[in-house]
Amino acid sequence: MRMYHEEQDFNKLSFVSAEVQGTEFNLCRFDNCDFSDCAFHETIFTDCEFSNCNFTSVDLADCALKNVRFADCKMLGLDFTGCRDFLFKANFDNCRLDYSVLSGKDLRKTSFKGCSLLQADFTDCNLSAAVFTSARLDGAVFVACNLEKADFRSALGYEIDPDKNRLKNARFSADGLGGLLTKYEIKID
Repeated sequence: MRMYHEEQDFNKLSFVSAEVQGTEFNLCRFDNCDFSDCAFHETIFTDCEFSNCNFTSVDLADCALKNVRFADCKMLGLDFTGCRDFLFKANFDNCRLDYSVLSGKDLRKTSFKGCSLLQADFTDCNLSAAVFTSARLDGAVFVACNLEKADFRSALGYEIDPDKNRLKNARFSADGLGGLLTKYEIKID
């Protein structure tokens, strides 16, 4: 039996080690909730907002994220590859997404504002027109990505191989050009 929640606020709740299955959340807000070790199976989030939430070791198998906003959330090592691709859309503000796996996702026009994305895996992503405002990207993997029109002007620590990614009209600052030339082992002063 499917459960539905619409236009509800969830504050300071603990879902630690819970299994949420066959549930739909529409226009819901989650604030200061702990989802550590939670499993979201066949769960749909549409037009929802999460702020100051903990997603440590969350299982997103067959979960749908449709126009979801995450702000100030801890999302270390989160694997988004199990999320449904249909209508997948998420934006991130000041989130810790270190070691997260976003491989193969369509992340067109996604905003990663002020996020830490250390060692995140973006292999085979469509990041066209994505914005990495003040994002930390040390060790992040960009291979076979569409980065056309992506904005890296204020991003820090990235290394992107222009031969392994599409970069047409991508935007970089002069200070960040070294991150595009790393493989050539040249020194820029």
